[in-house]
Amino acid sequence: MSTTEAQAQVFRIREDTILSHKRFVVKHVLQIIRQDELIQGPLNDYPMKYLRAPPDCFDITTNNDTLLLEYPQKQKDSNGERKIDSSGKLQNGQKYLFSTFTLPGRGSTLFVLVQDLLKAINYQTSDEDHFLANHPQFLAIKCNDSDNKFLKEQLHISGEARFVAARTAFIMFGALVVASGTRLIDDYWETLGPMQGLTTHHRVYKLSNHLISKVELLKPSYFHKEEKSNISTMERTITFESPYPTITEQPSLEMREEFAKQFAQGQHITSLVPGQSISGSLELKAQFKQPRYHSKNSLLQAAQLKALNMPIGKHEELMNQPNTNMPNNTTMNAAMDNSSTSLASLAGSVDTPNNTYVGDAGDSVPSPGIVTKPFKRMLSNILDTSVSKVKKTEEMDALTNVTSGSSKTDSSLNLNGWKFESLPLKGRDNLSNKNESFSFKGLPYYDEAKLLERLKKLTPKEITELEHLHDSVYLDSGLQKMRKIRKQKWSKYWQYKAGIPIGLNSKQVEEFKGIYLRELLEQTDVTTTYNEVTNTDETQTITRSPNANYLGFTNIKGFSAPYAPIPIDKLREIQQQAQKQQKAINQK
Repeated sequence: MSTTEAQAQVFRIREDTILSHKRFVVKHVLQIIRQDELIQGPLNDYPMKYLRAPPDCFDITTNNDTLLLEYPQKQKDSNGERKIDSSGKLQNGQKYLFSTFTLPGRGSTLFVLVQDLLKAINYQTSDEDHFLANHPQFLAIKCNDSDNKFLKEQLHISGEARFVAARTAFIMFGALVVASGTRLIDDYWETLGPMQGLTTHHRVYKLSNHLISKVELLKPSYFHKEEKSNISTMERTITFESPYPTITEQPSLEMREEFAKQFAQGQHITSLVPGQSISGSLELKAQFKQPRYHSKNSLLQAAQLKALNMPIGKHEELMNQPNTNMPNNTTMNAAMDNSSTSLASLAGSVDTPNNTYVGDAGDSVPSPGIVTKPFKRMLSNILDTSVSKVKKTEEMDALTNVTSGSSKTDSSLNLNGWKFESLPLKGRDNLSNKNESFSFKGLPYYDEAKLLERLKKLTPKEITELEHLHDSVYLDSGLQKMRKIRKQKWSKYWQYKAGIPIGLNSKQVEEFKGIYLRELLEQTDVTTTYNEVTNTDETQTITRSPNANYLGFTNIKGFSAPYAPIPIDKLREIQQQAQKQQKAINQK
């Protein structure tokens, strides 16, 4: 046997090591089970606080070397290096929770199958691709023919398998892949642990159902406490939200008839029907307004310059040209004389405070045709949305976020009377979350350095079209938020109609079925009234008895509905039994 072949061997995890590890885990959990800071969440899940390795501890860009067994390590922990050697063998007598092996022609490096690693850490799924995608620090190596032959003989694998370096597994997961591992003591990044608020007493492992049953057997009071906390959570959920802001009860028959009569005649509807409080259409129409990047002066100025199809960045050059280049017709001169303005006054009015024209003598006169009232839709001109007496709803709050967005503006985006100050900018409007790409209104966050040059290339006609395009984006953003809110309201509406507590979520369904419904049946109402005739107190106790509509008490037997047609064979059998019963009655 050659030297390279002699290095190929398998180091299987022993049964007594696994048994000792399970005992250690149960014992450690029992010691800290009353301390939420150390338990860190449900036992059947990973601890919420765990030792996080630096994200760039490996150079994962080096992937063009076919002989590479693991990514080069960029960062190291001096304390961690004492716990593992360069080939991946643990020091101080510690053992892995999985079987490791060396391969022919790959030196003394210890490897582990990806499937064995997933089982050891109780990963949420057995999908290797999912695990490797979430942990790019692992260099997955596919088996060649000699590796595949060796692993089939030694580990009895079937099909193709992938393996990774055991050293990488220890560096990334630390004590989680060590049998009877302790936080910090058996972690590679021991120096980072205290900085992340971890101690040697924190829970390390995700427990299987088998181990949880052992813990429950030894400490049943802890699980009873959890059940009580679930009950209290249910009670808080039930009493937390009142149905009346969302639900309008079914009115009387007379009111419904009056509603139908008024609706058919097209009269003003005064009565209410269920679900009318779940609309929000009026708020939608009243709130949204078209963005306005132009003013009346800027359009008039562009028309007088005959520059409606010219980029606005060149308007200033055009205005500085001699007046002989201006259109010279009688109508235009008459209009200019009547308004006491000139091209120079129009140009000077762009940056003049308070929107006033400066004449030749320096006199300030009011700007003709300046509209200070905000440009809104027709309905919002009729409706006064600024009145504070308007009832606040979820729709109004959502629309306020969408329509208002950021209150900050940047006057540097105003070009020759064109107002682009409301456009969202990177670094100014997304300070709360720099990872966001779109603003409340649906527009992307623009780069201020590039935006200004792009705006100068727009023509007045293109700006008018841009206003309509942005208007559609605003409206779509608001509609999406409205749909989300109305979907939530309708869910609460049908919860109320089904007798389910308002606001019940998917995580509380099991508690609702097993605890709430059972306790609801056990409730009794006791009332005591005084009877003047008999001069005694009469006590009346009301108990609840479930009917066929109560969950779990249906009277439907079998797999067919009660109104389903009876099979022919069954029908003949029923008829024969009925005939026999009739004969018996006749004989008597």
